[in-house]
Amino acid sequence: MTEKIYAYIKNNEVVNTGVFDNPSEELLSTFISEFNLDEIVVIDDENFDWHKLVIGGTYDGSKFWELKPHPSWIKNEELGEWEPPISMPEEIPHKYTWNEDTVSWILAPIPEKLFDSWIFDNDLYKWNPPIEYPVFDPENPKYYKWNEDILNWEEIQASE
Repeated sequence: MTEKIYAYIKNNEVVNTGVFDNPSEELLSTFISEFNLDEIVVIDDENFDWHKLVIGGTYDGSKFWELKPHPSWIKNEELGEWEPPISMPEEIPHKYTWNEDTVSWILAPIPEKLFDSWIFDNDLYKWNPPIEYPVFDPENPKYYKWNEDILNWEEIQASE
């Protein structure tokens, strides 16, 4: 016998999940009645995108939808995803964040600068150290932290 995951549905929302090993119709009916559910849906492993089964997500009768990120976003039935009502600016997408109050994309604030010597990369929209992090060698793993006093990476000792 194989255990399967079942989604508990109420008002098209996933309110809980359960794992059963070949449950009877009577057992499922009891759960539906006891928990005041609309239905219990078995998850089909072959046609299911696991990251979309989220408590609070929705079930439209045929597929699961992850949590709606913002009230103004709409379903793209073809892709099975939520989308903003207007496209994100293309020039540097990671510079923008969604603003639900204005229902638009706005320029994201510049991230906090970690160290005085670090340089802002406007293309990647992040702060970078003036010297790249040392290359990781899996044969001889070492880890580093930035030392602002010497303006370089400093190996972290096992005791730190």
